[in-house]
Amino acid sequence: MGKIDQKSCFIEVETGVHLHVIEAGNGRPVMLLHGWPLSNEVFKHQYKALSEQNYPAIGVSLRGFGKSSKADSEYSYEMHVNDIHNLINILDIDNVVLLGFSFGSSVAASYIAKYQPSRVTGLALLAVNVPLAVKLPDHAFGFELNDLNTIIAALPDNRKSLTDIYGPLSKLTENDLSLNEANWINGVMAEASSDALIKSIIALKNLDLRHELSKIQIPTGIFHAKDDLTIPMEIALEAHEQISNSKLYMYETGGHYLLLTRKDQFNRDLIHFIQHA
Repeated sequence: MGKIDQKSCFIEVETGVHLHVIEAGNGRPVMLLHGWPLSNEVFKHQYKALSEQNYPAIGVSLRGFGKSSKADSEYSYEMHVNDIHNLINILDIDNVVLLGFSFGSSVAASYIAKYQPSRVTGLALLAVNVPLAVKLPDHAFGFELNDLNTIIAALPDNRKSLTDIYGPLSKLTENDLSLNEANWINGVMAEASSDALIKSIIALKNLDLRHELSKIQIPTGIFHAKDDLTIPMEIALEAHEQISNSKLYMYETGGHYLLLTRKDQFNRDLIHFIQHA
């Protein structure tokens, strides 16, 4: 295959708020929502793979992240969901497959559960953190609340590296990412606003979709590694159980960053899902 043309633009989704979008290819659109604390750059291995199969990839940096607007905002899930809803309508695209990675998976699932949009006909959840990402008396899996609170408290003074900020939260190991990849992610993270970093983690801490996932009726692919130390596989199994029209793609290894560490296998599985969604 030849080189895939890729273009970058800014789209206003609210007065004074512009989301940075990377687009590549033509055909059935696949919109990509990144994880915390990243941007649309994290999908660098998916743009070409999808476009070569005639699935144009539309990578979105959420408000406050990457090159998107750093507006003074609440950075709630409702805000992110409304941004994506407006973006899809402004782009006037249909038959969309919406993919969310980690934090992006909870934005994507929240969007589908709230709007049940006719324009979106497939949902892919990678390293999924819904229905609930934290441990509670009635929920045995997920982040310890104390760990999240520690990260929230540390962020204003320390955001220099993935290891210092994200490492304790995600329990990253040398098997998850190469040093080059980790350094690259540090650079991507540096683009995010401190306000977005802190408020998005607070929003994640308070998100509970245990009574909402059943509203998702469209074909859904759930992609997760058994050795993901950030989001335990039990949460992916919960999502699979609660979303009736879902298919589970489970990987023995790959950690939290399947889209980087197992990029070829993940891309093949994602394309297989899209072809049958």
